[in-house]
Amino acid sequence: EAGVKLTDFSHFSNREEMIRSRLAEKLPGYGRIIKASNRSYAGFLNSLRKAKFEQLVDQADWAYGSKDESKLKDIAEFINNATGRASLGKLEPAANALSTALWSPRLLASRIKMATSIFKPSVDPKVRMEYIKGMTRSIGTWWGFAGLAGLAGASVNTDPTSADFGKIKIGNTRIDPGSGFQQLLVLGARLAPQMEANLMPDTEVGGMDFTGETRTGQFTSSGSGKTTQYGAGGPFEKTRGDVAFDFAKSKMHPAARFALDLLSASKGRPVHVTDEIAQMTLPMMFEDIMEAMKEDP
Repeated sequence: EAGVKLTDFSHFSNREEMIRSRLAEKLPGYGRIIKASNRSYAGFLNSLRKAKFEQLVDQADWAYGSKDESKLKDIAEFINNATGRASLGKLEPAANALSTALWSPRLLASRIKMATSIFKPSVDPKVRMEYIKGMTRSIGTWWGFAGLAGLAGASVNTDPTSADFGKIKIGNTRIDPGSGFQQLLVLGARLAPQMEANLMPDTEVGGMDFTGETRTGQFTSSGSGKTTQYGAGGPFEKTRGDVAFDFAKSKMHPAARFALDLLSASKGRPVHVTDEIAQMTLPMMFEDIMEAMKEDP
């Protein structure tokens, strides 16, 4: 009644986004193992949501001894956002269509809401504090884990305009402890304007030269490590529009992204159809085993 989202296997729209497809569960023999794993995954999240909801309800300071409906809904919304099951708002009727085009739209919405709900005046103050604690834990765990990995010899990128920002790099393997926040932070850093002064000298404001400010920006390639200014010239110059489009592509459903890659294929950017299909159909464990065999037969 409060709105905590509990999932099951009964319907496509009510399954967890990470295990929405049933194709792997239908594989002969091995499909039973996948289904058991999926059931355990969904069961753990349902148990976590229920236990945390009851804990916060018990801790809430209820006015006049009655459980206010709006506060209950605020607690339920926090539980959903914290566990990647956010409401899509006005787009809720199109949830199934969005899940076909995008990869985990509820998870993306939950990460945005976790960051923005802190500033919503309509959220109950006690629930707002839970958002703050949740964000603090996520960021603290992220950089604590990355810091320990750095001390152990791994490489950790600290450039917020690089796709590798905050990721742990060991050889060619990248580990992202950012809990879904990393991509949004990099997008914000790449789109944010950067101020440059001293373009028109001889004018001062309060002893500081701010005249002739221009808005520029930059992005860093995670492959080469090269930092490039937007509009730097040349046939391959990037704009903020290109960055936004690349981010949108990265959030597409794998099948939709595969179709787009086929339409965009060229001699310089070929699409290896067999490899792409194998990556979409084989369990991730098989891909990891094949990669390990290539590195060390």
